[in-house]
Amino acid sequence: MTKYRDCLPATPANRSTAARERDRCGSCRRIGRVSRLRIFVMGGSYSGLLLVAMAGLVAAGPALGEQLTTRPASLENQVEPAGSPPSAQERVAEAEAVQPTDEAASETEAAAESEPRKPLMRFFDAAGLGEGMDAIGLNAFGWVETSFTGILTGPGGSRAGLPLRVYESRKPDNLKMNQLAIILERSYDKDKDVDLGFRVDPIFGADSRLNASVGLLDHETHTHSFDLAQFYTQLWIKTAENQGLEVTFGKWYTTIGAEVIPSPLNWLPTRSMLFGYGPFTHTGVLGRYYIDNWNFHFGASRGWDQFKDNNHGASWHAGFGVDSKQQCGDEPRSRFGFNYIGGPEEITKDYGGQNRHIWNAVWTYKWTQKLTQVIDSYYAWEDDVPGLSKNGSRPRRRDNSWYGISYMLNYQFNDYLNTTGRIEWFGDNYGQRTGYPGNFYSLTAGLGYTPFPKDPWLSGLLIRPELRWDFSDNNAPFVDEGQQLTATLSVVYSF
Repeated sequence: MTKYRDCLPATPANRSTAARERDRCGSCRRIGRVSRLRIFVMGGSYSGLLLVAMAGLVAAGPALGEQLTTRPASLENQVEPAGSPPSAQERVAEAEAVQPTDEAASETEAAAESEPRKPLMRFFDAAGLGEGMDAIGLNAFGWVETSFTGILTGPGGSRAGLPLRVYESRKPDNLKMNQLAIILERSYDKDKDVDLGFRVDPIFGADSRLNASVGLLDHETHTHSFDLAQFYTQLWIKTAENQGLEVTFGKWYTTIGAEVIPSPLNWLPTRSMLFGYGPFTHTGVLGRYYIDNWNFHFGASRGWDQFKDNNHGASWHAGFGVDSKQQCGDEPRSRFGFNYIGGPEEITKDYGGQNRHIWNAVWTYKWTQKLTQVIDSYYAWEDDVPGLSKNGSRPRRRDNSWYGISYMLNYQFNDYLNTTGRIEWFGDNYGQRTGYPGNFYSLTAGLGYTPFPKDPWLSGLLIRPELRWDFSDNNAPFVDEGQQLTATLSVVYSF
């Protein structure tokens, strides 16, 4: 899928043409202009059952905790960044570590043996499968999220949807089960000269209809659907101390942006406009070379959210990342990444013309161990896009650009509570991506509450309330309201 739209905006001058293009392009079956959404009535049975199950877990948690002496990993350890093997910093830290003495090695082995198991792996242990999975390096984990987004002010509604939003664009004012994911992976061993790994991310829920790539499970019509968000194999070749080549082949999450599809890995439950109007996934091959605290990548794919290629041209990927050698706690104080993707994305018989390019930069800086900022920005440009107009001009082929920047600041009070603020600006020159030429702004504030951070079964429970205000410089797409204000409550359980 090409997020939001990869075809013509639905202006009065080209409405019928836009409709035909939307049928051809898998992208616009997901999210188009709000005035053209056709959405289905959403049943509450999935979410109701989910809430009942969560209530049962909360009630049973203390009793279960008394029977177990080990505690599962924290949320961050339970749900690893999808599509990302151990970071360059992690590779460097382990490679540079002083070789332990026999006594220290024994202590390390003992600590590893007593390391808490994630809830899902405990179930495999109970079934007699855990030991065999450990022997071959298999790991399983997952999460489930349900949420409710209510409209406080704005032109949207439960049937009209929310403009400029991603997952909450469909059926606001309704309870949803957003994601139910069970991940199976084998991480390669970076200490070996050569090793293989793989990962599969099946996700079921309301979000999956929007994540689906063209040509793969993209004909779902139910509110809750299934998607293979990513599946890939990896080859690791160690070339020297602190150096190695990783080759990923398959379908993988995009390198663009700071936010990701797996909900628990984001500070806030709603995603930014930058996330919504960029790519989600790619199918192809990506090579990444790690050297000390640097990494460089280069690859080729079928394009933005394309499992079945819609043209005969490849999109090319390149970029780099660097971690500061100065540490802040157990992490680098600063991380910077630059990413580029370029190639044809529209439906064409050949790959000439209509090339799309996106340049993205993400900078993460830890002021203290509790205070972290993330700056995410990109500039995207596509040439020779048909049917574009602005300020009443005649629709014709034009070059278009869209761009934006977001600033996020997170403060971790303690193991129970953190808070996040996000400020965002997004521009769409001719309205190719949003359907509305202009500049759009968003202010978001939210909390992350972990009620049982030390409970053996419930440390993965995360409650995230959020308030978000969207507005624009020309009232579009908010009509007379000129803005929209929403409240979201998300409940995530990571296992």
